Amino acid sequence: MKILHTSDWHLGHTLYNYDRKEEQQDMLQQIIDITRKEQPDAFLLSGDVYDIPQPSASAQQLFSECMAQLHKAVPGMRIIVTAGNHDSGMRTEAFQSLLSMVDIHTIGTLDKEHPQNHIIELPGKGFVIALPYASDRNIPEGFHAMLGDLVAERNTKGLPVVMMAHTTVRSADFRGHDQKFDNIIGGIEGVDISAFGDGYDYLALGHIHRPQTFTIKDCERLARYSGTPIATSFDEDYREPSDSTDSEKRELCHSVSIVEIGQRSELPQVRTIEIKNIHPLVTLPTDGPRPWDDVKTRFDAYPSNLQTYIRLNVAITDSLPSRAYSEAQEIAKAKACKLCQINAIRTEDAHATTHRTMELSEFQQMNPLDILKQFYRAKKGVELPEDLEKMFNEAVQELNEESRES
Repeated sequence: MKILHTSDWHLGHTLYNYDRKEEQQDMLQQIIDITRKEQPDAFLLSGDVYDIPQPSASAQQLFSECMAQLHKAVPGMRIIVTAGNHDSGMRTEAFQSLLSMVDIHTIGTLDKEHPQNHIIELPGKGFVIALPYASDRNIPEGFHAMLGDLVAERNTKGLPVVMMAHTTVRSADFRGHDQKFDNIIGGIEGVDISAFGDGYDYLALGHIHRPQTFTIKDCERLARYSGTPIATSFDEDYREPSDSTDSEKRELCHSVSIVEIGQRSELPQVRTIEIKNIHPLVTLPTDGPRPWDDVKTRFDAYPSNLQTYIRLNVAITDSLPSRAYSEAQEIAKAKACKLCQINAIRTEDAHATTHRTMELSEFQQMNPLDILKQFYRAKKGVELPEDLEKMFNEAVQELNEESRES
């Protein structure tokens, strides 16, 4: 069985209020072209199709047109899409009856009453156990293992088995994400890889944006986060030092994963195919934060024809110079790039209480927990206690669940 594994498209995502439709269209076209060339048996999209549960009409059109082009590119391919924590489960399944007629299967909610609905067979090729995002309290104990057992009963020819899931695995590398609390990423608390049982050969994961592979100890199984096809934040820069091997660089690039499995209990073979971003996210200076006058000189020398997003990292000891934003905006006027943020990085104690003025665009990009942490630090002079942080994360997760369900 040959599959294309991807996840975390975040269609409709904006970056500092800049619309990203053009680069997302190009991303999807690259994925369609790769699919046409590779001719997989199954196309797996492991959650976070959209950036928000109520996506715009434009974002939904991007998705529907992509699905149509994928079906046209490989008519015999089975397309399986599961909902992530950013998606509405009900919206994901809204047109399932119609889409299934052209071999497109959308799984938005956990069906505990009819678990067999999560099992999709590829006749003569293998099985896919398609699981959408669900909070821990909604997943019955042993549910994954039970699905593996159901497949085993049907899998009399020893065909490959793939499981899809959208969650946080505790042993994952979370770099590129704002780590809110130990093993809680994006409001999802981490689970051990053993929670998925042993009824699969390849676990197609979504949610963590950094691409990475787990080899399951003492068996011929793999689990992999395919990662984001294009970065959703400046911190999703996974380039390793220049002495990294070519294989390490390929592993960490924004990409889709091509997975081939010969038969049940045979180690899957994984290749990555890079997705290029026509409008890359660039942080200046590239060698770390510098004082404003140095950063301004480097930004002024930045090529004027490059259509990139720019973040400026400025080292400060007190506060950002009041002229910095106006000077940066003036420089940006003569360039094709889009100035997103001046990131003031204090070179003193990180707990210093000196205040600085924050631009509205910077405040809008902060997550609620970071705002709470800054407020608590300013008012109390200490860090937010871990128990309060955990309670806050749980409250945010409940609100996100209500938003998805509505």
